[in-house]
Amino acid sequence: LGGGANYIEMDYSSITGNVTAGSGDDDLDMYESSITGNVDLGEGANYIEVTDSTITGDIIVGGGDDILIIDPSLIDGSVYLGNGYNQLSLIDSTITGNVTGGTGVDDVYLDNSIIGGDVSLDGGNDILTLVNNSLIVGSVDLGAGDDILNVDATSKIEGPGDLARVTTL
Repeated sequence: LGGGANYIEMDYSSITGNVTAGSGDDDLDMYESSITGNVDLGEGANYIEVTDSTITGDIIVGGGDDILIIDPSLIDGSVYLGNGYNQLSLIDSTITGNVTGGTGVDDVYLDNSIIGGDVSLDGGNDILTLVNNSLIVGSVDLGAGDDILNVDATSKIEGPGDLARVTTL
């Protein structure tokens, strides 16, 4: 896909291979579908909604204010958030790899969900919230800034070491 605003809608379908969009405000909506390959939406204000679906590969969004909603789905790979104000919501879902943020505010919310790797958010006033039996298997580094970590009594972070650069618990 080229630069500009791209809209990809997948209902009960599959793609084998990478999905790559150029710079621009891109939108990927998946429902009961699968992608075997990486999803790279490039620079821009990108929106990704994955419902009852599977991505076997990484999700990469470039600089811009991005929104990712993963609701009950599997991301068998890592998620790379670009610079900007990014929102990642996982509801009844799993990311098997890492979640890596860029500079700017990263707001990561887990509700009955699992991140199988590390969470490393770069500079900015980041927020990480775990509720309803959520789990981060790896370590957490919220980066420089005034960061907030919210973990309810049913959720946990198993990673080795301490919580790096958390300013508010």
